[in-house]
Amino acid sequence: MRAKTKAGAVPEDARDAALVASVRSKAPRSSPIVEVAALLAECVRHDLKCIAFCKTKKLCELVLRYCREILRDTGAAHLADSVAAYRGGYAAVDRRAVEGALFGGALRGVAATNALELGVDVGNLDCTLPI
Repeated sequence: MRAKTKAGAVPEDARDAALVASVRSKAPRSSPIVEVAALLAECVRHDLKCIAFCKTKKLCELVLRYCREILRDTGAAHLADSVAAYRGGYAAVDRRAVEGALFGGALRGVAATNALELGVDVGNLDCTLPI
């Protein structure tokens, strides 16, 4: 049931819609890929162990690339090498090296496909980001 408004007053629904439109016009959203990459970069900056789970190999590589670009553009270029990708197309030796580096502390962030899910103890992670 709608609340009654005074004559000439703007209904609350209209004010809310105007506020939402104003916020959206000032801060438009970017693509979800860029947003996840930005979140991953922020986690890396704060020294959090984080995995961004991606649905495809291509998406995994894009998140890695954008994350590294964001780190370089925001004055944290020294952290760009602390992010890596993990996907099924890599050799088993390379995948094990990424796992070891993540849980050993050499890597702070990983953009991964579901290939990483199977043998990971997520209790050792600070954050997971699904996309």
